[in-house]
Amino acid sequence: MFKNKTKLGEMPLSYGKMYEYIWSDETKDWRPWKTLVPDYEYDRTLKFSQILVPTVDTEKTTWVLKLMDKVSTD
Repeated sequence: MFKNKTKLGEMPLSYGKMYEYIWSDETKDWRPWKTLVPDYEYDRTLKFSQILVPTVDTEKTTWVLKLMDKVSTD
């Protein structure tokens, strides 16, 4: 769990650049993307082409796709 919460009006600087963070409406603070990446669990039943290792990039992409889907359904 990320403990250095940065509230609205403050600049999050712990991890460098601003693009390393996402605003959480639920907790009303800036969260580093890397704290949102789930642990990878190996599943032997999956084929190689079905494996998706969670990374900061996959989390960002998933977030953008969900946001686009939400906007298109509104």
